[in-house]
Amino acid sequence: MEAASYNLEEECWEYLDPKGVKRGLFSGSRMLEWHRNQMLPDDLGVRHSTALPFVPIRELFPAPLQPFKSRPRPGGAPAQSQWQYCDTKGQLQGPFSSAQMAQWYEHRMLPKTLQLRRTTDTHFATVADYFPHPLVPFKSNAMTPAMPSAKEAGVGNLGGPLQQHLGGFGGASGSPVGGISLGSGMAAIA
Repeated sequence: MEAASYNLEEECWEYLDPKGVKRGLFSGSRMLEWHRNQMLPDDLGVRHSTALPFVPIRELFPAPLQPFKSRPRPGGAPAQSQWQYCDTKGQLQGPFSSAQMAQWYEHRMLPKTLQLRRTTDTHFATVADYFPHPLVPFKSNAMTPAMPSAKEAGVGNLGGPLQQHLGGFGGASGSPVGGISLGSGMAAIA
């Protein structure tokens, strides 16, 4: 939608608070004021229509757009991210393009529990965390998953959920059981 047809007073904005609770509806002018006063972090998931997924502010308003001064432009090509994943031996693999990851996903070569991240992210999550329904994995713009709590992240527990994932993914010999072999940087049906 063009900036000229965007009404700053329209109460159409929602955001997801850190606990995953939907907040809103708020006007664009209120969101703009909160953002200017640094009360809304750039990684906060927002949307201007209930038919859309929550998207981080920085992804919804790429430069030169200024957040909440205009409604974000609809459509557009999804961002081409670079992805990394942790293989069954705990080694970081990648980066791989969104196109490569999409191929592996379409061929069902990525386990649902695979821990991956964009090269710009600091923590790992699953494909479903990055692409909740109705988003299409690696073809839609990825969401930024919520940061895990200290308990979920395994603080004080060496390895945390990633170690549990790796321990639960392999067989007795540590080789993958079903899904893909993720040790060589190339996905292959096991």
